[in-house]
Amino acid sequence: MKGRSYSVTRTLVLRLLLLEIGPLILALAFSYRFQNRIIWAASGAALVILLSVSLSVKDGFVLVAYGGGVCERAARPREFWLWIALHSLLAILFLSLPVFLFFHG
Repeated sequence: MKGRSYSVTRTLVLRLLLLEIGPLILALAFSYRFQNRIIWAASGAALVILLSVSLSVKDGFVLVAYGGGVCERAARPREFWLWIALHSLLAILFLSLPVFLFFHG
């Protein structure tokens, strides 16, 4: 069980770094360099973050408190969906930015 827990935690931390924080940093850097492409950068980052969240839903595990542990859907379903919603919040905020800029920019 210890080996499986380490493997799941390692996978979720890599997913957090590569598919949630990475696209955020790349989108900010890209939109700083090409300011007229901020809508495309934010939309792309949001879609990659939502892909990461959907992979967590499919696997049934989510990272709790950004590295503080793992929550399993079968063991604690309410807490699992709370953390899924919190991970999705960043993508929702990034998707609202292009909509706001499109209609008010």
